[in-house]
Amino acid sequence: MNRSTLLVLTAAILVSAAPAQQTDSVAGAAETCTLTIASTVDGALVFLNGTQAGITPFFADTLRPGRYVVRVKSPDPGSWFSNTATDTIILQAGERRTLFPAFPSRYLINSLPSGANVYVGDSLAGTTPLLLWGDQIAHVSALTLLLDGYEQAEVTFAGLRNGSLVVPLARVPAAATLAVPSLNSLAPEGRSPLPLIVSGFSALAFGATAAYMKIQADSRNDAFRATGDPFQKHERERLDMGAGIATVGMQISVGVFLYLLLSE
Repeated sequence: MNRSTLLVLTAAILVSAAPAQQTDSVAGAAETCTLTIASTVDGALVFLNGTQAGITPFFADTLRPGRYVVRVKSPDPGSWFSNTATDTIILQAGERRTLFPAFPSRYLINSLPSGANVYVGDSLAGTTPLLLWGDQIAHVSALTLLLDGYEQAEVTFAGLRNGSLVVPLARVPAAATLAVPSLNSLAPEGRSPLPLIVSGFSALAFGATAAYMKIQADSRNDAFRATGDPFQKHERERLDMGAGIATVGMQISVGVFLYLLLSE
């Protein structure tokens, strides 16, 4: 075989291999999927099938086709009501999917004593303890708490940054209203009112915790029923147990409070 014949054969082999390589590259690109997640909160943690994959805004263009459990967790772990958005998706080869999980804000407002009317602007929103959604208070700068026998209290949103707030109400001076016994007067003579105060605050704290955990457990149960994700079932059981423990703590605190209140 002479040199010219060898060069012709080599060129033919290279030409025939090039389309195959290009076809393999195009086929590989077509087999992957693209997922974009643009949540209402930047910096939210993104989990794919239980593994952290990044933060929002999130973009991945090398995913394999298949079923994915997408979990997007709020970046505010200090809030009692930080939310987790969960969705189950099935990506087809070459598909481009975009998700927009939302994280509505929730706030728990309580007062000491409870039962105060909470006004959003001029509208009555309910009585404490009260759970409010962010869109309910988006148009005002403060909340107003009113309870007969106590002075009006204003709550600014700076105090709501952690999702929960207990507002101690000050009694109206005795000359301006009917006599209402205070914690100092309720305590037997010579006894400090501190145990009454501590047990009262403990009952409120345990009650708020139980309510929060129950709300979260219900949310996890809905997510489990929708996706079948075993993580959601585990979280639901954990939160239900926590709510039960907090309820017992609240009952004990209330019992101690009543015992101190009625003992002579």
